[in-house]
Amino acid sequence: MAADRHKLWRMIRTNYLHLEQKAPEGYIVSAAVFLAEREAPIEVAYVQTGGGADDQWVWFQCRDPEVAGNNGSGPSDYFVMAHESTVLRVELRFRRGTRQTPIGFGQRSGEERPPISIE
Repeated sequence: MAADRHKLWRMIRTNYLHLEQKAPEGYIVSAAVFLAEREAPIEVAYVQTGGGADDQWVWFQCRDPEVAGNNGSGPSDYFVMAHESTVLRVELRFRRGTRQTPIGFGQRSGEERPPISIE
């Protein structure tokens, strides 16, 4: 039986949505992804996994919270494509801030190219 490579991200999404409902006033939920060989975590705004059996890449749209603040997408956005085996852990946490666009989660199908979604 093939492993469910998307399970982690479904669990993260479920927990993120739950925490978002429970966030204390003045706080938002952020998701920090720790990748192998990268010292600092990335704060993700959008995560997309590959849909094909041999597509083991994860697409991250990230933003630098110190530059972007809570204004959503913008010039501080950056994009990371990493092999799924390099994801060491994901931390969901509350941080001070005002409501922003929720983190998006998706799954590519077949040979579909990753989106660059600057809104």
